[in-house]
Amino acid sequence: MQPENIAAQLWTVRSLLGDARGLTAASRAIRRIGYRAVQLAGLGPIPPQDVRRALDDAGLKACSAHEDADEILERPGQVAEKLHIYGCSSVAYPYPKNQDLSSVKGVQRLCRALTKAGKAFRVEGILFAYHHHHLEFQRLGGRTVMDMILQQVDPELLEIEPDTYWLQAGGVDPVQWIRRCARRETLLHLKDYGVDPTGKPLFREIGAGNLDWSRILAAARRAGCRWYIVEQDDHWRSGDPIESLRESWRFLSRMCAGGGARPFQPRRGWRSFQYSRNARSRGSDSRSFARLAASLLAMMSSMLHTGKPSTSMRRAKASSKRSIPSGANTRSRSKGPFFN
Repeated sequence: MQPENIAAQLWTVRSLLGDARGLTAASRAIRRIGYRAVQLAGLGPIPPQDVRRALDDAGLKACSAHEDADEILERPGQVAEKLHIYGCSSVAYPYPKNQDLSSVKGVQRLCRALTKAGKAFRVEGILFAYHHHHLEFQRLGGRTVMDMILQQVDPELLEIEPDTYWLQAGGVDPVQWIRRCARRETLLHLKDYGVDPTGKPLFREIGAGNLDWSRILAAARRAGCRWYIVEQDDHWRSGDPIESLRESWRFLSRMCAGGGARPFQPRRGWRSFQYSRNARSRGSDSRSFARLAASLLAMMSSMLHTGKPSTSMRRAKASSKRSIPSGANTRSRSKGPFFN
């Protein structure tokens, strides 16, 4: 994750987006925080050309959009025309409005509709994604609704837009689900999860809740995520949604600067043998291990032909053992045919 890949979800500031003037002011405030992109949502009756003008004026890019659920399924061509005006190349199905997720047949109908819309968006060069909430993690016949969507809709036609808050609320591990959607999640919604003194769940600014952001962001980067989209539906700690976006930006910027979002890298010390710490002995160590490796390969070749190591090979094994430098660890994690 890099700062230029962090976007603000405009649903966070929807109360400010009633007209073009409000959108322009909010866009400028978001750009001043440091965001370079937004995901469109919660807009008032603003013509698409005015939306594009407000974003361009503020120096923002529309990385994606949430459009009306019914329009996406019933009139994808019209939605695509609007997206082209925005200069936006992806759209997410925001919520299963008017869909029956209480039965397998209802979910299958939704999957067929998503497939049809996905084909239309692909023709238009638009990436199509599904944004879930927690209700998609109800189980029907031993599988969750999300399981069925992943299995029944071609990944070439439908990506997933995981949402960290709703994954947690749905009772699943956000990291595991991000990994599961690997190479199928260009977009990721970042929301933190907290509770109030009564135990009621709360939306929280990134870093102000209980989610493990180091693991989440590392998993997302490995999974191929491109856009990390900050959204907070409600419960802004300062009461101001712009300040909420600012607080989340500060936390994520520190994560970028400190490398907290980098994927896990194995430590250099991980190896089968523990080499001598004396740098001057490394050359002799390498030669000794090379002799050991050659002897073991010869033994394996003998075993393939005779079924057991020859006397000369057993002597070579014993000799190679003596050549191992002092302090080297020859214990194997699991005993093989040539270790005892």
